[in-house]
Amino acid sequence: FHSHLHAFTEQIERMVLVSLMLLCGGAVAHGLLDALTPAGALLGLLFVFIIRPLSGLAGLAGTGLKPFEAGLISFLGIRGMGSIYYLSYALNQASWAEARSLWAITIFVVLLSIGLHGSLAPMLMRRLEVNQTASEADKHQI
Repeated sequence: FHSHLHAFTEQIERMVLVSLMLLCGGAVAHGLLDALTPAGALLGLLFVFIIRPLSGLAGLAGTGLKPFEAGLISFLGIRGMGSIYYLSYALNQASWAEARSLWAITIFVVLLSIGLHGSLAPMLMRRLEVNQTASEADKHQI
């Protein structure tokens, strides 16, 4: 029963993510990223390539993971879809003068993450498997 329930919730989650991506695509097609300034794009790049991975590494410190594994989890672990929910909540709690810019930066980060991670994940996961296989072979030689 538990495995069926888990599979069902995963399917629902995927459907919600697909729906959100369709909504994001529609918003981008209607000019949402027009509010993205060069400074906003730079901030988005900093989030994806520096801030988020370093935060992930800090959170994984002391877990005993190998550096490559921790780096992989930190870089690929989160694509930022939760940011859409958090920003929606924040904008409904208070009035923000720069709401359109915040949406543009957030959607830019999410789309960049999905595209980048989707294209790099297969290669990086193969490299992880090679590293783990080599590590297992080293253990058996000792």
